[in-house]
Parts: sequence; C-alpha cells; structure tokens
Amino acid sequence: MTDALLPWLALRYRFDEAARSDLVTQRVAELCRKRAPLRVLDLGAGTGANFRYLAPRLGCDQTWLLVDQSGDLLAQAKKEIGDMAVGTAHDWTVRTKILDMAEGIARLDFGAFDLVTASALTDLVSLRWFQRLIDACWEARVLVAVALTYNGRKIWDPPEPDDALVLDWFNQHQRTDKGFGPAMGPEATDLMIEAAHNAGYATLRERSDWQIGPNETAMHEAMMRWVTLATEEFMPKETERIKTWAAKRRRIAGAGACSLTVGHCDILAYPPNGDSERA
Repeated sequence: MTDALLPWLALRYRFDEAARSDLVTQRVAELCRKRAPLRVLDLGAGTGANFRYLAPRLGCDQTWLLVDQSGDLLAQAKKEIGDMAVGTAHDWTVRTKILDMAEGIARLDFGAFDLVTASALTDLVSLRWFQRLIDACWEARVLVAVALTYNGRKIWDPPEPDDALVLDWFNQHQRTDKGFGPAMGPEATDLMIEAAHNAGYATLRERSDWQIGPNETAMHEAMMRWVTLATEEFMPKETERIKTWAAKRRRIAGAGACSLTVGHCDILAYPPNGDSERA
C-alpha cells in the first residue's frame, strides 16, 4: 500500500499547496504566535506535507510530533523535510511516532500541545472518532486546524452524462469503513463543524478546492484510477458502465481538453475566549 501511496502523495502535493485557504492559514498563524514557542501534533502526517506547508507560515519556534501508522511514510517525511529549518529565523524540531490511528489517539497527551492538525484525513474517519478527538482537544484548549477535507464535489468540464452517477457511487464508497468505523465522507466538514461547536469551539471554514487544469495529464489519470477503483468496488455489477465512462474521460483528458474541480474545505477550531490560553 505504501508503494502506491508515495507517488500519489508526491503528485498531489502542489495541488494541495495551491488549494489551501490563505484566510484559515493566516488565522492559524495569528493564534499560534500567541502560544509560541509552539508545540504541534500532526495526525496522519504521512510524508510530512502538512509540516512542509505550515511550518514556514507560522512564524515562530516550533516543535512538531508527526504521527502516522506507517513507518515507511514517516521515514519518507524525514527525507522530504530534510534541513528545511536551516537558514530560518526560528527553531524547528521534528519528531515522529508510529501509532495505530484508529485506537491510539486515546493514548496521546493533548495537553502537551498547542495545535493539533491534520490534512486529507478527516473525511476518512468516523464521526465517533472525530468526536473523541475534538472533545480531548477542547479539554486541553488546543487549537485544531484540519485541512483539505473532501466535501463530495467533483466537477468535470466538459461534462459527461454519467458524471453524476459515478460521483454518487464514489461518494457512497467514501462513507464506508476505512479502518475508523463508518467514514464521515462527503459530510465530514458539516459534521466536524457541528462537533466542534458542541464541544465549545468557535470555527472558521473556507473552501480549498483542487483545480486540475487541462494540461495536468498525470493528475487526471490518477483521479480516474482512484475513482474507478472505488466505484468498481462499491458497484461491481456496474463495472462495464464505469469502465466506459472512465475511457471517455481519459480520452478527453489525454487530448488536453478536460478540467476538474475537486471540492475540499479547511477548518480552524479555536476557543472563543482566551485565544492565547495554554492548558
């Protein structure tokens, strides 16, 4: 699985970086600087993409703990991060921890951190899992920044007749168990906002859509591969229809005549009073 993930994570990185909300990032940085020196917990850290994006933008001394269930991904994160801190005006320290993400969060000391963050993770987890997380974060009055949560929107241009049907099957697959219980899937953003408010947080939400242009052949092909795999798994009796749809989409993309918008949201949850308060 890791062998398949590494090229995908490398391919998507610049789309992630371009999509992320400037407004949410700026607000995260403002609140984090009040808590400096900053202690950050990055859940589902993978190859360190979240660190590589956020650390230069936070503008303070930082200690990060990157948590993932894959030691191979964390090893790659160390390579990707390298000596990023060299030449900066601030001290950055990065540690890694292999952890069962489904059950292991109960063993984490959230009071030891100022910011809990995750990227491209929370649409894959269950509402119950997220509620446990947000309640633990609220108890410690930790800032929570969640980036690039898929919200169920995919818009191909030009459209094809089966786009809506395939998207519906894909979104239903996104709600199936990914190892954390029934996934929040496309409803994740709304469910997280509600859970954060119920815990006591104020929130900020902004769209962070991928924009895949007509010349991004490799990304179009990767999207077709993931969508096809998911929908064929969910609707095996419709395999031929899915393959026909995908073949048409590949021809359009291969001719440099297709654009795709993939909907995501970035969310910040923060204590409504005492923004600089530490647990």
